[in-house]
Amino acid sequence: MKLFLMRHAEAKPLNNQDDYLRELTEKGIKEAEEAAAFLKKYKIDKILVSNAVRTIQTGEIIRNKINSAKLEICPELYASTSEDIIELISQQEDQNKNILVIAHNPGILNTALELVEYDSPEYELIVSNGMPTARTIKIELNNISSWQNIN
Repeated sequence: MKLFLMRHAEAKPLNNQDDYLRELTEKGIKEAEEAAAFLKKYKIDKILVSNAVRTIQTGEIIRNKINSAKLEICPELYASTSEDIIELISQQEDQNKNILVIAHNPGILNTALELVEYDSPEYELIVSNGMPTARTIKIELNNISSWQNIN
């Protein structure tokens, strides 16, 4: 099983509007397309996105470019903690072997830090680089056969 954690692509600044309604910038659209090029080599079975416009747009660009995956809008991914994200992942069907979660900082960053081995080079890379827009982290979960066991 493979889990991909991604922060949404770059969004327009907050200008007297609801944060949920922020759309991707032109740069953000390009970032999402580049992320799709990376993800295309994996068979993504399902994409989970928050209900913010920018995450939905990021997910739809990726889904359209990789020609696969179901996209599910999950309101619980907006303003989520790592615990919220891991709980949502643990509820996924095991037939979906490769799942992409597109959410927001700090929740998506903290989830990556929680699921990557503390003493690994990947952990250090995440700590030093953080989760800028459209960053995608692949986590191989070879030691589990069910999403329920991600906890």
